[in-house]
Amino acid sequence: MKTNTALDKFGFTLVYHKNHHFGFNIHEKGDFYLSKQTLSRLVEASIMSIQPTKEKVDFVMINRYTYNLLKVLAKIEELLDSKNELWVAIDGYAGAGKTTLANQLGLILNAQVFHTDDFFKKPVMDTNQPLSQYGSNIDYEKIKETIFKPVELKQPIQYRPFDFKTHKHASMIEIPHQPIHIFEGAFVLHPYMRQSYDLKVFYHKPLFKQYKDILKRNGFKRLWKFMTKWIPNERRYVKDLSITHQCDIIINS
Repeated sequence: MKTNTALDKFGFTLVYHKNHHFGFNIHEKGDFYLSKQTLSRLVEASIMSIQPTKEKVDFVMINRYTYNLLKVLAKIEELLDSKNELWVAIDGYAGAGKTTLANQLGLILNAQVFHTDDFFKKPVMDTNQPLSQYGSNIDYEKIKETIFKPVELKQPIQYRPFDFKTHKHASMIEIPHQPIHIFEGAFVLHPYMRQSYDLKVFYHKPLFKQYKDILKRNGFKRLWKFMTKWIPNERRYVKDLSITHQCDIIINS
């Protein structure tokens, strides 16, 4: 990709645009930075396009989603300046965009991506353990044994993800070890995870917009289950355990 600077990192500065998109100037000094490699991968993935200007400063116009992606990418690259391995957690409300964000980050950064949905189990609550009322449908022990331990040993990850369509575990998958690990999904910041994350991201979404998008995506039958069970549970979890107060970045869907 041709650029107008020989610097290894590019600075981004936000500029206002009347059509309510986000506009960025790319130059030597900016509000946040991306490496040349990351910027190239963003363009290759067609997530954003760069347009040359007469002032010899590249200019990009992006939507809100890509703006949030850039913000998280910049923070990850900042942390990587002082770390060889990095754990990123993306928690948030159903349908907010957690999975899409994690998959895009995985593609751009060549990172390992894990999903709490892959570790679904029959909900079980222990009356002696108050925290079990939150995310009781997640197999935290399996996550510990099949994800956290192999990553610590720098070994490939092998597990059978849960398939919501068949309600069975799918075929075994293997994920090679990479220095960046991204775990996304509801309850990923639950104390039962017992994982020290370097970056915590929360994806917020208004309740009405949740209902509307789930209805469009899954139909009324699934929406009713979300309205009466999953959404109230996840919102209690966020409120009672002060999840957003733990996070470094809050994204509004």
